[in-house]
Amino acid sequence: MSDESDENQTELYHFARGAFVDTDWFPGDLDENDDVVRVSEAGQFPESYYLEDGDWGAAPLVPGDDPPYEGVNLPQALYAAIHWADGDLARAIGRLPLRDLFIGVEEHEDLSRKLDALEFFRVYLYLRLTDESETDVAKNLDDAEFRDRLKVTETVSQPTLNRLGDRLTERQMRYFDRVVAQVLTAIKDSHYADQFADLPSPDTEERKPPYIKRLSRELRAEVFRHLSFDRDDSISFKRDFLLRVFVSAAIHDIHMNQACENMELKPWIGADNSVDPSNVRHQLLKFDPDTVTRMFRQANGALFDIAFEHEYFDDTNEVAIDSTDWGWYGQGDASRDIQKTKPQRNFYYSWQFTTLALVGTNTPMTMRAVPTRADTDKGTLVRRLLRYAAQVTSFNRAYLDSGFYTTDSVRALESTGTGFIIQAPDTGQKIEGLQRLAVAKESEAEAVPHGLGGIDDEKHWLFTVKSQKRSRLRQGEPDDPTDNWIIFYTNIPLDDDDVDPLELATDFRNRWGVETSYRKLKNDFLAQSGSPRLATRMFYFKFAVLMYNMWTVANVLGAEELDHDLSSENFVKANRFTRAFEDDEVTLDLADPPETLDSSWFSQGTSH
Repeated sequence: MSDESDENQTELYHFARGAFVDTDWFPGDLDENDDVVRVSEAGQFPESYYLEDGDWGAAPLVPGDDPPYEGVNLPQALYAAIHWADGDLARAIGRLPLRDLFIGVEEHEDLSRKLDALEFFRVYLYLRLTDESETDVAKNLDDAEFRDRLKVTETVSQPTLNRLGDRLTERQMRYFDRVVAQVLTAIKDSHYADQFADLPSPDTEERKPPYIKRLSRELRAEVFRHLSFDRDDSISFKRDFLLRVFVSAAIHDIHMNQACENMELKPWIGADNSVDPSNVRHQLLKFDPDTVTRMFRQANGALFDIAFEHEYFDDTNEVAIDSTDWGWYGQGDASRDIQKTKPQRNFYYSWQFTTLALVGTNTPMTMRAVPTRADTDKGTLVRRLLRYAAQVTSFNRAYLDSGFYTTDSVRALESTGTGFIIQAPDTGQKIEGLQRLAVAKESEAEAVPHGLGGIDDEKHWLFTVKSQKRSRLRQGEPDDPTDNWIIFYTNIPLDDDDVDPLELATDFRNRWGVETSYRKLKNDFLAQSGSPRLATRMFYFKFAVLMYNMWTVANVLGAEELDHDLSSENFVKANRFTRAFEDDEVTLDLADPPETLDSSWFSQGTSH
């Protein structure tokens, strides 16, 4: 190694050690008054850097190639490496011996399928410290020379970069928040400071994980109080903790007995919060469908109140009525409420729920979830759901899936005076003829008057447009060109020159946000259950809906407070939000639920 390199190493030792550990320690050929850059001039770091109980701290290192980091912890080493690399952040992070600096790296190999744990933390550190956007970082990672400097082997997409923080625990996130804040403080007066991110303000720092945790506590206090359990004196655990066990089961897609065992391992758990899985089953067995419905009406009502206060609802609301399956892998005769599924499912039987959702917003909200069967009266169901929606908010249109293309459903919609669009099935002579007409004319849309089930043809319409979704999913042209055309049924007058069928089809696509909500609900908020009891299944599904709505309200509140644009992305990711529930060391003493409901919009509805 050259003399110049030795000199640079000596200076690194000086400013990496002299200001932090022992000012009496210096290499023999230097004294503490030598004219070199010192960390103490840029900002002090603590003498040692540990989190609670000594975890996630610094480890002593063995001297090796430049830059040397013997005895230096992560923020110290990172600061020294940045100077050594003359501000080249990728090169600085790439030279950090993270496995020694960041204890327990090998325990986190599952943070990413594409990156190993060391690469994950290198990319995450770079993302937190640079002033580049996620888009620019993703472009940099496409460059092999950049990846070589950062010591990362694979490219990483922008969406993946956006989600890196969601894969850390809150404790890890707090650690990296402090590392980043201290490094940026130390670097802010250097000549290459403009290459780095702005130092977070105290207000911004407060709104990171601690803010999400505080928000989760506020919502739990307002909402969970309405979910009561008939507990006797032998039950010591608090309701808040029990309900967070349900959240844990949903996060990990496991059964309640496994979630109880997992929660027992939390370092802050106390004897008063130990939950026996048999107690959970016993509590759920006490519920009947009406009790479950009543509790969750109250709990969601508390969320609606908060949403109203923050102007979530307006005069242009639209609602969607849709159905979803929750797979059942047991025998089909285990319950009369278990139904056969649609074709192409990976299960033969399912529980079916019909939902009423607010759509067309950046943050959809589910207002009702009703268990249904094949023999459910669709007309009565639609009438009651719309009556309920009218009690919550005003709305000007309803969208329904093809399961509601029935005479009873249409007459129910007509009786409420609601404008509607229903996706029609691709069967029937008139429907097939309309599709063939559109193909033959090569038009963008075609429409004909049509009254379902004896309804006046002059009042309602069938119209067809080319389905973007179907075309996108197919690799080539279909055997029958009409397969790419989707049919709708509406009472909106298409003979009006101001009404465009293409715009109506675009509006209907807002309903597809409900399908996205179903995926989110099942993937992030719904725990596993093997129970054949309707009331138990209702509790799990309605709890998932409640958590989804709590996440929606958290996004609304956070975006309002921090002036965040929800049209671009959510304020908080779903798993980050639910982790704040699971990992909170504070268990709330929830107030008792009110004896009567103050809100008038729960006085009517279906029995479930």
